[in-house]
Amino acid sequence: MGVWVQNQTQWMPWLKSIAGLRADYFNFDVHSDLTANSGKTEDHILSPKISFIFDPWANTEYYLNYGYGFHSNDARGTTIHLNPDPRDEGYMEPIQSVSPLARTKNLEVGIRGEWISNLTTTLAFWQLDSDSELVFVGDAGTTEASRPSRRQGIELSHFYKPNSDWLIDVDMAWSKAHYKDDASEGNYIPGAINTTASAGINYTPLLPWSLGVRMRYFGPRPLIEDNSVKSSSSTLVNLQATYRFNKNLQAQIDILNLFNRKVNDIEYLYESCLKTEQTTSECNALTSTRDGFIDRHIHPAEDRAYRFSVKYSF
Repeated sequence: MGVWVQNQTQWMPWLKSIAGLRADYFNFDVHSDLTANSGKTEDHILSPKISFIFDPWANTEYYLNYGYGFHSNDARGTTIHLNPDPRDEGYMEPIQSVSPLARTKNLEVGIRGEWISNLTTTLAFWQLDSDSELVFVGDAGTTEASRPSRRQGIELSHFYKPNSDWLIDVDMAWSKAHYKDDASEGNYIPGAINTTASAGINYTPLLPWSLGVRMRYFGPRPLIEDNSVKSSSSTLVNLQATYRFNKNLQAQIDILNLFNRKVNDIEYLYESCLKTEQTTSECNALTSTRDGFIDRHIHPAEDRAYRFSVKYSF
């Protein structure tokens, strides 16, 4: 359950502020296969936020955002008392539960302007601190709370509308993500992307046709804390065409992965065993050294796909 309040004040013609406060309450009720790991827990958190917007000159706006937020952790981890993983050496031994909610703190400074006719540009610098990073665990197929983290980045976006028919947008972002507490295994956050980009072109003349093409790029990202293994990058392009019969009825066709790129949507690095590896000491269930083989686990992007839809609005 959440409630929030917001106040906007125009201090001067060129200065305004937006202040907000959000209150959230969570109640967790876990029913585990292990009675010891069942239970109820609750938590609440307040998240104040403040923004200042300066626009002393025509076509230029500066802004400063600062505030607190949160993310919730896996409910099962909030009531856990015994290690439920039979593959782990600490199976059925006491284990530390996690806090239901993890605090985050954000700072953002940016500038937005229209210095060229019909082109809006935004440049922002940001920093996000988290009391606990969420990391995917392959064996469990879920996320678990980890060390405190800091993410910093730059975002640049362009929005260009030369006339009523065309719309072009380009967004780029660069960021770095590290754990704040040093550890022997490394301080990189697995799965945190360093570089992303997206771009789109939309052509919307008079009825009935409209056409759009969109590209998205994900750069390499660390798959392990010491950054010794990285994922591959991926670029995908999608095409969309729409025909409007009238104000109520339209038909649409989407071509996903237009160029049929062979890339991976998801990549993880963790230990596992293939069926053909069951006789090895790393994978034999009867040996105490059964740790599996560390390797990449991927989900490839779908091949080129066509989707047709009809929409009726009333």
